[in-house]
Amino acid sequence: MKTSTKYFLVGTLILLVVWVIVLQVDFSDHGQQSRSRAYRLRNLAVAMHNYASSNGGLIPNTVRSESGVNLVSWRFCLVPWLDSAKMEFEVFPDLPWTADVYRDWRDYRQSNLCVEGSTDTRFAAVTGEATVWSTSLTLPEMPGDLLILTEVSRGSHWMDPNDVDIDATDAQTIGELTGLQHEVHVAFADASVMRLKSDTPLSVLSPFFSVVSSETSNRVDLEKYSIPIE
Repeated sequence: MKTSTKYFLVGTLILLVVWVIVLQVDFSDHGQQSRSRAYRLRNLAVAMHNYASSNGGLIPNTVRSESGVNLVSWRFCLVPWLDSAKMEFEVFPDLPWTADVYRDWRDYRQSNLCVEGSTDTRFAAVTGEATVWSTSLTLPEMPGDLLILTEVSRGSHWMDPNDVDIDATDAQTIGELTGLQHEVHVAFADASVMRLKSDTPLSVLSPFFSVVSSETSNRVDLEKYSIPIE
């Protein structure tokens, strides 16, 4: 075998080994990110249960003014059940999240809610006429298979009352609904989390958005679209 051919084969082998190592690191990092996102989403669902236990009702998906204007997100109302921030916590029923009284809170980066190093969030409530937010029942009384929270791609401030309205979309898949291209983590009323393929049809998911239809739905129907949280 010629020396040049040997060097070529050795060089090719080295590149192949490096490529495999990089690929393994990418998969490892991706798996770690998935676990982190699932963990944070589960923490939000558990905190919602704790809020319900303390207040005897479901957390409002938004604080509204008397005229019906959305002022502050449910995410802000959930903070006392997520951590022990040193700042004084108070919800002002007539002021938007952009008001001066919320200035310090707007700079706060809650670890479960915010993207690392940012005040943006990637977690939203699933809202609509038949969803969890349309009933007076408490969360523990809801069907466990009711889908309540989802990841989203867009970055909005964590205090901004900005969520996913399934009644105002023509999306065909969970990826189109959320803007995520590969996978979407979602949380259910029993505080469990699933990692779904982004091409999961909304027609398959729609029974899980509704309080009524989720009572007779089974998450087994979603298994073909799920990805293990490794």
